[in-house]
Formats: sequence, C-alpha cells, structure tokens
Amino acid sequence: MGWTVNRKGTLTAKQIEFATKLADERAEAAAAPAPEVIEVTPVPEGRVTIEGEVIKIDWYENAYGETQKMLVKADEGWRVFGTVPAALDCERGDRVQFTATIETGDDPDFGFFKRPAKAALLAEAIA
Repeated sequence: MGWTVNRKGTLTAKQIEFATKLADERAEAAAAPAPEVIEVTPVPEGRVTIEGEVIKIDWYENAYGETQKMLVKADEGWRVFGTVPAALDCERGDRVQFTATIETGDDPDFGFFKRPAKAALLAEAIA
C-alpha cells in the first residue's frame, strides 16, 4: 500500500478500511497486559517427600528389561522424573505422594528421583 500511495497519491476505500483495521489491531495488542511471569522454586536435593500430579507415564526399555517411569509436577512447581514406585498403580493426571532421593538436573526446576518409598495415590486431579 505504501507503493500505491507513493505512486498514485491515493488509496481505495477498501485499502483505507484495511489499514485502519490493522492499526486498531496493533493498538489493542500494545495495550494488552504482559504475560504473567511465574517464578518456580528450585528443586530440593536429598531425601524429600514429593506430592504432586503425574504429568507423563510411559514404559522405557534398557539392558535389564522394561521399566515404567513417570514425570511428576510437584505442588511447588518443580518437576521430577524417575521410576514408578511398585506400590503405585497410577495414570496421567493422578495425584501421588512418595518419598525419594532427588538429584538436580541442568534446569533449576527439573530433577531426577530414585529409590521411591512410602508411595500413596492421593486422588485424581480434577479435569
């Protein structure tokens, strides 16, 4: 449209309407509030009681056979990954609680757990 204005000196009614619409959309986008920044607490290290929601559960194969692993998002916001405790029969979306040893990864809000014990299925998450 800039070329048309420079070349012909005018725009059609449809072009003016379209340019006005674009300007309004840009003004609305600029006036919209910025996305909320969520601060996540870092993963604690050592023996910890973990309570949270199962985000992912899947079977993984290694040299010793298949192992069921899960990703849990704790109520504090950090996530941990490890072997599903034998006492749990859980699915994605379930709330679980267990005690495990956590080691941090490269990401401050992500870690790996091992030796889970005292596992309990709390309740299913509300969809």
